Amino acid sequence: MAVAGEALFNDEALEAAARQGIDSHVRWLALSPDPEAIALRAGLEHCFTFAGRSAGVLRKGLMHERWGQHAGALGHLLTLGLLVRQGWAVTAEPELGGQSPDILATRNAPGAEPRAATGACTGHGMPPELLTTAELRMLVEVRAITGAGRFPWEARRELRGPGRASPAEREAQARATAASAEALRETVAAVLGKKAERYAALVERLALPFVICLYEDKDDQIAGIAREVAFGSASDSSRIVSAVIVFGRIDTRDGALLLRGEIIPDPEARFPLPPDAWPLLRTLPAGMARMGRAPLTGPGFSLHA
Repeated sequence: MAVAGEALFNDEALEAAARQGIDSHVRWLALSPDPEAIALRAGLEHCFTFAGRSAGVLRKGLMHERWGQHAGALGHLLTLGLLVRQGWAVTAEPELGGQSPDILATRNAPGAEPRAATGACTGHGMPPELLTTAELRMLVEVRAITGAGRFPWEARRELRGPGRASPAEREAQARATAASAEALRETVAAVLGKKAERYAALVERLALPFVICLYEDKDDQIAGIAREVAFGSASDSSRIVSAVIVFGRIDTRDGALLLRGEIIPDPEARFPLPPDAWPLLRTLPAGMARMGRAPLTGPGFSLHA
């Protein structure tokens, strides 16, 4: 269990990273003097201060040798920082009526007085202290789906020389990527569908906006697929997902940590997002959610104002 105020990359974490292979992303992240690794470490340390009861689990996941576990913790931590950067207070894994979604985000509406708690709300399992200090509330679930296009360390590995991929190998990889496109599309759709199904009753009871964040790291395919499948088969009675968000990291010349993302809102959502809920992200206008499989675009932003 993590101790309050303890560093994310503590001695135990650094020792675990040192035991991993030389091409391990965990080892690179925790130990490398690469400016990109240094900036990402600092950003994650900042995000870790908001992890609350999830701190121990997220550290363990971040140091995992499997990419899926590692990327999941990476995406979760960056989502916490992203929410705080945009003015939200965050509670990790809140106890809400017997369920614990990843994040409860709270924020006072501009110029509004805090709303007092009511018996009906507390009966739903909402922590009373949050009810008395927040006007706006939002549930957030996070899932990392990355590595479909290119892994974040792949380009660096190729530049080293001996491990450089041949044209035939690149062509084979391209064919494999194309062959798996439909399977990847089904995977993204299944992730969105399962999360919506799991929290449908809770969202209905609390009548709160519900957002699913997909973290794609430096992938180049997930955003386009999410645009295609988000809300594509939702019925009027199941519009409990307010928006799907796709975000990830972008390359910078000096290695600085910059994020980029977009909001795919459901115009028919039961509980729409409050205005300016995610001001740093590009919101797709109505009718543009099916704009094709172009990668994320737009300016990057940091976790600090």
